Amino acid sequence: MNIKLLLFLIILSLCINAQNVNKDWGGKDWGGKDSSGGIINDSEIYTSPQAVSLFAQKPAMLNIAVNDLSEKGIEQSTAAIISDRLRSELINTGVFRVMERNEMDNILKEQGFQKSGACDDASCLVEVGQLLGVERMVAGTIGKIEKLYTISLRMINIATGQIMFTVNEDFEGDIKDLLANSIGNAARKLAEDCGGEIYKASLSGKKGDLYIASEPSDATVEIDGKIVKGKTPITLKDIPAGEHRVVVRKGEFYGLKAVSLAPNDLQKVGIAMEIGKGSLKVFTIPDSALVMLDGTREGISPCKIENIPAGKHQLFIIKNGFLAYASAVDIMRDETINISISLKKDMKEISGNKQKHIEKHQKSIEGNDPGTKSRHAVGRLFIGLGIFCFVAGNIILFFFTS
Repeated sequence: MNIKLLLFLIILSLCINAQNVNKDWGGKDWGGKDSSGGIINDSEIYTSPQAVSLFAQKPAMLNIAVNDLSEKGIEQSTAAIISDRLRSELINTGVFRVMERNEMDNILKEQGFQKSGACDDASCLVEVGQLLGVERMVAGTIGKIEKLYTISLRMINIATGQIMFTVNEDFEGDIKDLLANSIGNAARKLAEDCGGEIYKASLSGKKGDLYIASEPSDATVEIDGKIVKGKTPITLKDIPAGEHRVVVRKGEFYGLKAVSLAPNDLQKVGIAMEIGKGSLKVFTIPDSALVMLDGTREGISPCKIENIPAGKHQLFIIKNGFLAYASAVDIMRDETINISISLKKDMKEISGNKQKHIEKHQKSIEGNDPGTKSRHAVGRLFIGLGIFCFVAGNIILFFFTS
């Protein structure tokens, strides 16, 4: 009987604890229904204090609205399509809750808001944001010059009226490729600037593919400083989503492009390579030497030569009394090479000058030197004049005294 009583008390205690837990979860039972028979929403569970203590709370997304982009050089209907695509891409970042365009129009209509012309300035956007009840407003322009599209976005804080972030994205090509690539890139840049931690969390563990082509082709590829196998054109699969730095190289040619890869995306990246340029600093001991590169005079040492095409070049240094210096230098793109050279004296020239001095001295001793002969002739002339003056003076004195 004592054992039965003990078991009864244990069961009763468990039931009481279960009821207390049920109350802590807001009246919901563990069967997925509340006390009134309603279905439990997952968000209700994870936003409860108990859930927050058990799991890391997910950063809240920002509530934003996107004003239609102002058009410059394109039709208004095209700008409206790009604006709608921008809203979709901002949603895909996982950082923003974006208000739909129809909902924006309905709320503004209910509030009696009437726009007189374009609403592009900060004060108008702040007023619209306040009526919509959002935290941020996104506005900007989409323009076209010949085949170049340019997108300029800015995000405004409704509480302060300040521009928080700006994003610029240029694209040369067809409108279809603009929608497929550049709009998403601009949205991801804005997401990374505005909600970096949320954006990074949304990309964690997700991957995409990159198709990389270059002009000229058959170039090596580096992703974030690491060389990958194969040459362009090449498809790289399972690349972590996010920002990457793509570099292609072929001989003296070099190309670089920043890429924003979306999850589960196949992004095509075309890179036009060009011959890179670098710089060269030349120091000599002694200084004031003539510096030549590939046969062209560049200056007097010390000197700096800029905008040198990447690759091998021939360096020449010349100074009187010293041996000429010649060497090949390898110029790297966006790098400055420092060269310090101690010039060697030209012993042959020194020996030749010394021998000339000795010979000149010997000739002066022997009287064969033209300069010496000239000096001797002048000396004899003065001696002759002196003797003549002496004799003539004595003759004149004799006649006057006799």
